[in-house]
Amino acid sequence: MPEEQRIHDLEEILNILDSNIGHFADKLAKWIFKKPEFLRGLVSILKDDIVQHLDFERARIVSPDIVGNTLRELVSDMVFVVPFTDH
Repeated sequence: MPEEQRIHDLEEILNILDSNIGHFADKLAKWIFKKPEFLRGLVSILKDDIVQHLDFERARIVSPDIVGNTLRELVSDMVFVVPFTDH
């Protein structure tokens, strides 16, 4: 990992630690899973056979508002869109 990225990551972690402790877990999870390699790792634990078909570099967190009212209480506050790879 380039030094500039490591410094940026450290600054983000320090900002999370400075925040209201009640939101620490949410902020840490959002920070971890916005990293493509960690999101890929989570998906590989849950459903390894689809990992090769997803483009984690283009993954993004979206508003959970896209989930309909029927499923809203079953959904966390983190919803990802991960497109398929081009091949």
